[in-house]
Amino acid sequence: MSAPLRVVLVGAAGYPGQNHTGAMYLPALRRRDDVEIVGLVATCEEDADFARGESLPLLDAETALAEVDGAVVCAPIDSRRAWIERVIEAGVPLLCDKPAAASAEDVEALAVLARDRGVAVTVAHHFRFHPMFAPTAASIARGAVGLPFSVQADLVIAGGVSQGREDLVNLGVHVVDLVRALLRGAEARAVSCHATDIGVVLSTGHANDVMSTIVLARTHDLAGVAPSAAVMHRYRVSGSHGTETVDLTKPGLRSLTSTGDYQRWIDGSSVDRLLSDWVAAVSAGRPGAVSLLDALAVARILDAACRSLTEGRPVPCDPGAALPGAPVVASAVDDAHPDPSDTTSPREETR
Repeated sequence: MSAPLRVVLVGAAGYPGQNHTGAMYLPALRRRDDVEIVGLVATCEEDADFARGESLPLLDAETALAEVDGAVVCAPIDSRRAWIERVIEAGVPLLCDKPAAASAEDVEALAVLARDRGVAVTVAHHFRFHPMFAPTAASIARGAVGLPFSVQADLVIAGGVSQGREDLVNLGVHVVDLVRALLRGAEARAVSCHATDIGVVLSTGHANDVMSTIVLARTHDLAGVAPSAAVMHRYRVSGSHGTETVDLTKPGLRSLTSTGDYQRWIDGSSVDRLLSDWVAAVSAGRPGAVSLLDALAVARILDAACRSLTEGRPVPCDPGAALPGAPVVASAVDDAHPDPSDTTSPREETR
């Protein structure tokens, strides 16, 4: 058996109030026997408190990055680009939280740096690995509905107040990424976005006259449902020969007992599957399934959506535009779907 992959955690933050390291990555890494967590590099004051609470050694960045096989970066969104650049410059393969950076301009800069330094960066678009999504994407690719002409996507979150632009950028990352994966190359050409009382609606015209509509919404608090959990995460693809619908809040089991109302999701999580892909990629010296090129395409679409939200008009976009100084490189969206026969995972807080 090969030695465990030595991994350092870089940060435990994100948008204000978020800690995806504590909620997602650390528990999933601790479940693995092929990973050794060497400690945490603090990226803000709260990180140090978190490390002490989890009994994680606090490490100096320069020393840690010189001694590890991989890094998981979950720095505050405002400083995330700088921390990812630091890891890339150290030559360490990394998994970064989503969104990869605060803007498409920042993600493009990271993609150029990673390309020039030859460092593999995987982005945590973990719903690509959901066992309900993978076979759906494969079915669409095989032509189950004929030629797709529209996609309707709905992500409804329990609790909270719609935050407009922030919800669009934070929650929209997952949905825009999955719509791209379903359409496999029918890239966005123009985006129109408007706000409602409970969320935002994003309408996109794609190549080949395909349309997609994304609704991101919030309900009131729901009994038995954790705050920020998805109560609906549904995709409906319509084509010339039929329609296929999938809801990523399933499969699951609900238990009503004397002590409470529990939702149990079957066979682990999409984060576990994401980490399996990343650990295998780092061990083999290859890129992971979701690259910075995927993150850049999503960021370009969401930047255009934010402009549309502000300006009140449709905004053109070119998510697949080549990086500066290089020919176009194929996106991982075309050939890196997880194995549909691997049936791990389930509903979890939509992060």
